[in-house]
Amino acid sequence: MQAECAHSGPELQAFSLDPMRPIEGLEFFERWHRYRLHGEWLNHSVTEVLSHDMPPEKMAMIMRYKDGPDGWAARGNACHKALETHLSGEGIIFDNKWSPWIDPLLDCPLFQGAEVLALEHRLCDEKK
Repeated sequence: MQAECAHSGPELQAFSLDPMRPIEGLEFFERWHRYRLHGEWLNHSVTEVLSHDMPPEKMAMIMRYKDGPDGWAARGNACHKALETHLSGEGIIFDNKWSPWIDPLLDCPLFQGAEVLALEHRLCDEKK
């Protein structure tokens, strides 16, 4: 079964992104998955922002299925890599067990003919 992908959101102000010029002073620490700007740690990671109001019971259920070869972390990493590779214009090879998630992702109209400005470009709001 293929899922449809729809995207509707608020109108955004246009901005200029120079993918070749990273934000000066922004550092990413893979080991902790945390950012630092001009030597100061940013208050929240993306994961913390997204799970801010989540009840502990719900977080415990999510964490229960995170690890292992079939856990959501492995699935998420495979989907992320497949989409990044696809948007880079490279050939994609992935384990067939992830097809129910990756196939609809790659077929999503949102990504068809998209002009890629940057992949994994690290951003932050310097004012906040």
